[in-house]
Amino acid sequence: MGPGSVASPSPIPLDAECTSSTACRHGGSNNDVVVGRVIRVRRDTGGGWRVRLADTGGALAAAKIIPELPPPRVGVRIVLYGHVRYDAQHAWYTVDPAVAWQEVP
Repeated sequence: MGPGSVASPSPIPLDAECTSSTACRHGGSNNDVVVGRVIRVRRDTGGGWRVRLADTGGALAAAKIIPELPPPRVGVRIVLYGHVRYDAQHAWYTVDPAVAWQEVP
């Protein structure tokens, strides 16, 4: 995937403001958005992908991307769409599930 492509099982419009912000909101039921650089990707035992993000403008973040989506490449900057929650066990924020992602410059 290249910049501008969206990995999603259904079309999700990208809010242009989200490409430069670290977190923003968009419409829909999974309305949290996180922007960061991918530093690690691994297959999740339950299906899908576990992703670690840096450069989020705050705390280190993690994400669980749904199995229907391809994994992002390490080193790229992405926008993740999904539900953000704080994981107290690991002391970081996680997007779980991440229902779409988009590579951005």
